[in-house]
Amino acid sequence: MKYLPALAAMCLLATAAAPALAAPKICGVFDEPAALSDYRKGRTEFAVRLAQVERSSFSPDVESGAIGMAAVSGLDATLAAFPNHVPALNALTRLALKEKRAKLPGMKFPVECYYDRAQRFAPDDAAVYAAYAAYLLGLGLNDKAVEMYVRAVELDGRNVVIHYNLGLAYFKLNNYELANKYAQRAYNAGFPLPGLRSLLQNAGKWRHMPDEKMPPPPLPEGAEPELAPAPEPLPAPAPVKE
Repeated sequence: MKYLPALAAMCLLATAAAPALAAPKICGVFDEPAALSDYRKGRTEFAVRLAQVERSSFSPDVESGAIGMAAVSGLDATLAAFPNHVPALNALTRLALKEKRAKLPGMKFPVECYYDRAQRFAPDDAAVYAAYAAYLLGLGLNDKAVEMYVRAVELDGRNVVIHYNLGLAYFKLNNYELANKYAQRAYNAGFPLPGLRSLLQNAGKWRHMPDEKMPPPPLPEGAEPELAPAPEPLPAPAPVKE
């Protein structure tokens, strides 16, 4: 798409080589942090508030994009309450790419700012980095997308979808070795979609590696890793008869 390079040039507020305060100056500070809620706690601590926000602002038509630009007010309100509301971020990405705009009329900030704000609000939320990576891929910024997927893997190394998408991003960069590595991890863990495998096979770069596994789950805080049991001592040799 011809518009992508120009649109991409308007983005990367958070990842550009700029002073650390540049993104907050452009994307705003959190005036009332206590009024913000963590989407990851939307089934527990913030269940009531999430239900209220989604009922009023994030209808199925807003999420699907069925109402087009009429969705912007709902997306803005949802992300104002839950900055790391990943379904709303994904809906924003789809609408922005469809409309070929780095800033949607009616929204307070440029699209990328909502990802910057989500990362500042929840810097340990792997899903935010994965969602941002998908937006960057849509802009053709594959190297930056890889950076975000790598960060997501660091935060959630057991997420098979993130491993698969990181493999796709590496494939787009023609880094077939790493694309195959993450494909193997995903498929060995049971990921069902064949797309990445087909891409690698068609490129002659598919290498089955049954020993490539997902990282082990993290240890509970304060737990010590289990040591391998010491080998049993060999029986003493029988005395030599003279």
